[in-house]
Parts: sequence; C-alpha cells; structure tokens
Amino acid sequence: REPEILWYKECKSKTWRSSIVFKKDTLIIREVREDDIGNYTCELKYGFFVVRRTTELTVT
Repeated sequence: REPEILWYKECKSKTWRSSIVFKKDTLIIREVREDDIGNYTCELKYGFFVVRRTTELTVT
C-alpha cells in the first residue's frame, strides 16, 4: 500500500495552478511568481502514522 502525500501552502490546502507539478514527495514550481513566497508543507500519511515537514520558499 502506498502512503498518501498531501501538500499545503501556509497550512492550508489549495487549488494549485497548472505550472505547479507533484511527483510523489516532490513539489515542482515551474514558473515561480512572487505570490509563491511562503511556507510549504508536505504531509505523508501511512496507516495511523502522519509525518509533516515544512520549508520556506523565498523569491529574490
């Protein structure tokens, strides 16, 4: 059985635009925009186990 992987921005689920792609545990932003700045959280669920990791994206 595969784990369920969900992505959040600023701790909220959202509708992602087509230039943002998910490949298993990787989120790829093809065309970065200023409104992409913020915290992104990857949540992995496997049975009763849940693991979350958050990273910050900055654009300069």
